[in-house]
Amino acid sequence: MLNVLEKFYSDVCGSKKKEGFQPGDMMGQGMQPTTWSSLPMILALVTVLILQLLIGKWLWNNYLVKAFTVVNPLKSAIDVLALSLLARLILG
Repeated sequence: MLNVLEKFYSDVCGSKKKEGFQPGDMMGQGMQPTTWSSLPMILALVTVLILQLLIGKWLWNNYLVKAFTVVNPLKSAIDVLALSLLARLILG
């Protein structure tokens, strides 16, 4: 999903990956990164994070709370971010 969004944002932003080779240039030494070259990746990461937070909160409140009585509803999407971070730390 991240690759699809990155390609979409790169098409929308008009940023094409260019090597920047010059005639007689060996091993790509003429390559100069631009400021806008990482913008599609950043936008894709932010989009995936927002979708994960909103869908995670909705699933938690609508299904997990009903299935398990010990689970309380989440008040904000930041709680999903904290739980995701905690799970990544514990599970490695």
